[in-house]
Amino acid sequence: MPEPVQLENIEQMRRKAGIDDAELRNQISRLAVGDLVRVTLLSGTGPNAGETLPVRITSIRGGVLRGELVARPVSAALAKVQVGFPIAFTIAHIHSIPSPLPERDEWLFPRPARRRRSPRPARIAPGAKEVP
Repeated sequence: MPEPVQLENIEQMRRKAGIDDAELRNQISRLAVGDLVRVTLLSGTGPNAGETLPVRITSIRGGVLRGELVARPVSAALAKVQVGFPIAFTIAHIHSIPSPLPERDEWLFPRPARRRRSPRPARIAPGAKEVP
């Protein structure tokens, strides 16, 4: 079993700063298995002691969410943490929810032109007559 990592309690930090993020609470209430969230993994103390990374949710049971890391940390202090690393967290640890990619707008982003093949001549079996 991998060694647990420390997570930053973002909700507590928001409360101390007087921040009430109703939109994030609304997004959190609609989370499902397979969704991505960002959590901050701590690597020490000080102002730059953490790294915010995406986690794919693998289970939700009451107030406990479980997931797997989907990106590798850059910080050397978090070198033991790799893609797929299991993480258990609560909604208080959710830093943000990545916005989904916008739907592809065909007017703005046209599909690449497809190369057309020249028609192949029909094959005629030996001894068969060609019909005009």
